[in-house]
Amino acid sequence: MQIGDSQVGITELGTLGERAICATNELIEALSHKDVSKEELGEIIKDPHRLNKVLKEFYLMWPDPQSKRSLTFGFSGKVEEKLNPEQKEVIQSLLHKPVEEYEKKVFGRVYELRVDKNRRIQIDTPEGPIDCNFTADIEEDIKDIIGNIVTIRGVMKPFKGKFVLSIDSEASIERNPQYYLTSIKRDEIEVKLKEEVPIDIEFEDDYYIASNDDLGLLAVQPKMKLLIEELKGQLNVLWQEYVLVDEEELAPSGKDLREMLISIVGAQNV
Repeated sequence: MQIGDSQVGITELGTLGERAICATNELIEALSHKDVSKEELGEIIKDPHRLNKVLKEFYLMWPDPQSKRSLTFGFSGKVEEKLNPEQKEVIQSLLHKPVEEYEKKVFGRVYELRVDKNRRIQIDTPEGPIDCNFTADIEEDIKDIIGNIVTIRGVMKPFKGKFVLSIDSEASIERNPQYYLTSIKRDEIEVKLKEEVPIDIEFEDDYYIASNDDLGLLAVQPKMKLLIEELKGQLNVLWQEYVLVDEEELAPSGKDLREMLISIVGAQNV
């Protein structure tokens, strides 16, 4: 398997197609080892949900020990790897291991409340809506933050095929209308920023209003995820317009903004 047509990416990370092929090759090599671990696979695909989904696909295509067929993969001229049927049981054991609980900090607006036995709120976050369970002793604290933008620290636990945030203390909740951009999106690839960018966010008339006066960022969206995506896009456009140009073409104020963008994003298109 290889990319049919030549591809050029903006960053040194390669195109999505190239990265997908490299990751698949690394996974097959790792799954061919008897002592492969979930931690090792997690270094290749860091999202546990996506890793579990990919493992399911590998398990379905991997030949059984009793199968008369064989399957061999080769990537971009590398030595072909024959899938060992004896490893299918190993893949199954990795696939059936429950995903562990993990701590998570969530930023967003609390917009729904259930005070029945389930005790659940929903939070509109930059990742999309997240369900959050809470204990009875902090019910009044939860009611007090409905409609507010907050930061909540809790534990993500598997529940009916998805993850739900769980909190049991009012100390887990912090009113905080300021978000920090940590990455920029270029060609659908997230690139980490050198410095975080503070964003002030308000919610008014069913819309989020986000801004950073120093950089001139301003976005209005009905969903938090759309809001953050727009801000990332605006920051990328500013970087292209003020950093990827001849500095002599810029006015003094433009040169100041250019230096600020370089300190935040970097000077090179990598």
